[in-house]
Amino acid sequence: MKNSKYFAEADGQINQNYLSADGWENAADSDWEGAFGDELNADAAAPVATTATAGKSQPYTITIANTTTTDITNVVILNAAATFANYLVSGVSFGYEPNTITYGQFLATIISGRPFQCGQLRLIASNVSASIVSQQVLTSLNIETKDPNGNLIQMSFIPEYDSYQYAQNQTDVYYKFNVDSLTKVTIATLYASTTLKIRMYPSIKINPFNQLKGGSGAVKSAAPQVNKALNK
Repeated sequence: MKNSKYFAEADGQINQNYLSADGWENAADSDWEGAFGDELNADAAAPVATTATAGKSQPYTITIANTTTTDITNVVILNAAATFANYLVSGVSFGYEPNTITYGQFLATIISGRPFQCGQLRLIASNVSASIVSQQVLTSLNIETKDPNGNLIQMSFIPEYDSYQYAQNQTDVYYKFNVDSLTKVTIATLYASTTLKIRMYPSIKINPFNQLKGGSGAVKSAAPQVNKALNK
């Protein structure tokens, strides 16, 4: 899929999400393409009244590793409200890139008021077996978002290789969803002795410092310009 069609498949049911009235996205989806300006200066003479535009999307990267010789089913990432204080799972090691930040600290940032909207997930697997790597990145996953009233949106995906892709260790999922303390992503199977990187490319991030200056606090990112066929 070309970068010019980035997030073209991401609308889906999430356009009806419960945060749409809170100013998460004030501009049309078409504004994503070519929006490579800098984030607006919070010290400008007039406060920012609409969504600021940032540079290309930089991913949040979570790593999960199966440290056992048996497959583990239904491995959950995020779900910060329930797991940020204790996210340990038997047989699974959680990490974050860059390693100057821990996975727990990443969850804490979401809890403390830095939610974001994700537009693309990239799955990258590593294992001594090429066939296991392929199985891992093609394993189904479920994305669940809900609000405090219990309103729930769930979407299940079976990742596929791109038609022009030669790298067999990664797949991309294009789906726009909000990531807050109640959001969780469930990986159906984490194969034995396998490490999986989940890169979440944010389309909109909340910047509380802009809010303090009278702006909306929502900073919109441009397409990440990643090549689907390469492991970057």
